[in-house]
Amino acid sequence: MLELYHVGCRVSSEFYLRDISLTLKAGECIAIMGRNASGKSTLFSLLIGLHQKDSGEICINGKKMPPLSPQEAVNQGILLLGQNQPMFRDLKVYENIYFGNEITKGRILDNAKMRQEATALLARLNIPINPMAVMGELGYAQQQLVQLAKAVCSGTKLVLLDEPSAHMDAAGKKSLWAAIQSMKKDGRSFLYITHDPEEVLAVADQAAFM
Repeated sequence: MLELYHVGCRVSSEFYLRDISLTLKAGECIAIMGRNASGKSTLFSLLIGLHQKDSGEICINGKKMPPLSPQEAVNQGILLLGQNQPMFRDLKVYENIYFGNEITKGRILDNAKMRQEATALLARLNIPINPMAVMGELGYAQQQLVQLAKAVCSGTKLVLLDEPSAHMDAAGKKSLWAAIQSMKKDGRSFLYITHDPEEVLAVADQAAFM
């Protein structure tokens, strides 16, 4: 799904990525580990087009890619959870999940269909959230889970997670990990920044160190 070959990216005169190589298969999760300031989040910024590579190659689905812009990253199905997913506190969960991908009946929004589909999607991902709940009334962990459901709805193929469970309790973490495992079965791939060995054992197929 994703291949990086000797990728380099100079961010400033004092900080750069150098010689990053990685192979990620469809339906696989790789944990990205390393000490603070080793470049983990910068790697994600490169993959969503906020920084441009200076050397090396990026291939998606076997195709060599030009330098990615943010829009091209979205077009290729790459999502950084929490950053390029618009979520609206005053809308209901199902409305957030289908925002930008609304189901219509003629020119009218088919809210009943969207509620039905959102209910089925949340159940399939093992996410115990009422689709009629107001987004702003959910806790942090629940909002992260809704974003995962939205990623499925929008056709995302590669989800980038930057320490998503940092502010979650044990129950929230287990729900997150269960949702990821369900998405992996659908062929979606993950890069998962974490410092927690428990998370690596729970969701990762491999671990890469920077």
